[in-house]
Amino acid sequence: MNGSVAGARSGAGRVRAYMVLRKTEELSGLYGSDDAAAEGSGLLRYLQDAAQQREARLAIRSLPSRLSGAAGLETKGAANEHDALVCSVSIDAEAIETCHRLADDDSYEPLMGFGIDAPLYGGESWCPGAGGGGAFWTRAAAEQLMGAGALGALTGKGVNLALVDSGLDPVEWSELGLTRGRSYESTQHAVYKAEAAPEDARHGHAFVMARQIAALARDVTVHDYAVLPPRLSRAAIPAVAVEAPAFVSDMTAAYVDLVVRLAWSRLQGDASPWVILNAWSIFERTWRPAQDLDRPQAWLNRLIGQAVRLGADVVFAAGNCGGLCPDIRCGEDDRGPGRSIVGPAGHPDVLTVGAVRTDSIWLGYSSQGPGVMGAAQPAREKPDIAAPSQFRDSEDAAFLNTGTSTACALAAAAIAALREGYPDMPPAALKQAIIATARKKDAAGWSPRSGHGIMDIAATAAALATS
Repeated sequence: MNGSVAGARSGAGRVRAYMVLRKTEELSGLYGSDDAAAEGSGLLRYLQDAAQQREARLAIRSLPSRLSGAAGLETKGAANEHDALVCSVSIDAEAIETCHRLADDDSYEPLMGFGIDAPLYGGESWCPGAGGGGAFWTRAAAEQLMGAGALGALTGKGVNLALVDSGLDPVEWSELGLTRGRSYESTQHAVYKAEAAPEDARHGHAFVMARQIAALARDVTVHDYAVLPPRLSRAAIPAVAVEAPAFVSDMTAAYVDLVVRLAWSRLQGDASPWVILNAWSIFERTWRPAQDLDRPQAWLNRLIGQAVRLGADVVFAAGNCGGLCPDIRCGEDDRGPGRSIVGPAGHPDVLTVGAVRTDSIWLGYSSQGPGVMGAAQPAREKPDIAAPSQFRDSEDAAFLNTGTSTACALAAAAIAALREGYPDMPPAALKQAIIATARKKDAAGWSPRSGHGIMDIAATAAALATS
């Protein structure tokens, strides 16, 4: 099946990768054809002809999937810089260095970005016993630990929140009661959704994240970026795990769309706050061939940095590969201190969130710093903070909230609520205020388990009120 892990691991000498293509009139004419075979062969010729002009053979074997790029906006400036198309490709391994060189060459117009197309997963986790601590108390206890009562009348009104996750269906939207904004769906997500029964996909990862948003920022406008696949029944794919992955290419295409939309809104004079919630992570950095998202210059990392510069608060889950109780999907070499916060979760511009129980005890599956990305100390001090997880809903004991995903979503929801009162504060300043007011847990300074401490909304709100 297109997009499965088995299909993603290329054959001998071949690599699944992705390319970010500058949108030109010629390329736009090739892309969007109803004939997938004709579209693929046209793109193949486009890339090979462009490569031969630079005396470099990309050795493209096939174009196994078509991924969504940004719509054809009439943009300028920063928006036009990222008006691009992302496609998944299968190439000869020997061509990797050539592709990186061409992508880094600003004078080479067609290829804007290139990377290895590694899998991504949603961040649910469950590890009962000493490591995970089991389910511990309720949502009310989680909100009390965070000091959420200090939000008062701040409910996120006028704030946009991009939920980059597994997508929500009409029934879930109705149950949540949240304001619905823009919808985006990656091509691969649509493929998986078509193969999943509604009852399998419903109340999945995105729904759990949206419940955290509704709890703390009920008036925020949620933009549904459906990238991670919904859960699939074993009847649909009996040979693989129930949860299938997305890929770096899916996420890159989504961020192309996000950054273009955000840049265009700024150009139109819309200064509304944006929060981008990323409750997903890379579980196996050493997936062969190794993904390259630990490079700050990787295209997805550049897009994330651009989103922050455009005024968005970007929040990431630390991941669930902590050394005491790692998720079974974590790579053998990607667990524990200094090895488990990888890819964009280690980006210096984002707020990275680890997980604790509602009694402040560190959850053993929460990934531990320092972060892999970057050599400078500020970039490696990840996670930034911790927030509660592993609790049941106060009014529904059967509903469990787990993983660093839940902690990340609660932090993002709190930020969205605070943004109603402080819409013009630069993301870096708000991030620093959250870090400076976090409740210390493991050490006087930064801790590889809980960062600079547990998010303390009351302390942050008090500091912002006097700044």
